[in-house]
Amino acid sequence: MNIRTLTRKALKEQITLTAYKLFRENGYEKTTVEAISGALGMSARNYFRYFPAKEDLLLEPTHEFRSLFLTVFAKRLDTEDIWEAMKNSIAECALHFTSQQEEEMQAFIRSTPALFSRQLEIFEGLVSEATDCYVQHHAKKLSRNTVNAVIRSGFACLHAVQGESTEIAPGEAFITLMAEMKPVFLALSR
Repeated sequence: MNIRTLTRKALKEQITLTAYKLFRENGYEKTTVEAISGALGMSARNYFRYFPAKEDLLLEPTHEFRSLFLTVFAKRLDTEDIWEAMKNSIAECALHFTSQQEEEMQAFIRSTPALFSRQLEIFEGLVSEATDCYVQHHAKKLSRNTVNAVIRSGFACLHAVQGESTEIAPGEAFITLMAEMKPVFLALSR
């Protein structure tokens, strides 16, 4: 990465941290772009060079996850069945988004209806795109509804292990749960 890219990334992170602090102190709805940019000593116009809207700074990791997941999933479909591709893609991609700070931000998003609604919209798009990806390349193997159900099952397993305090790592817990769910799902889908 060049210095410009590193500088841009560092500034985006600083904007995000500052905004998150203000959201926690004042609430999401009461915190304006002007307040965020003012706390950083920049203009609101400069803020918009980094984020198109207030919500985007907290939802950027969701967009990054979506993009990474779809790329990994498409590649895995070349060599793995849909269940394995789903399990391995989620395991590989979710590990990039598991820091304590990310977990706190996710909890904040879930507790803020406007943000949570937007995040669900992004995930619905991801599920639809992943379903389309499979159907386009393997149209005769499984019905669209079955593919959609497999993808939703994978994300339901991820959601089930997130935030759980167990002795095993979340990635391990996810893989174990997916292994337990596969025969159940296959039995139900017959």
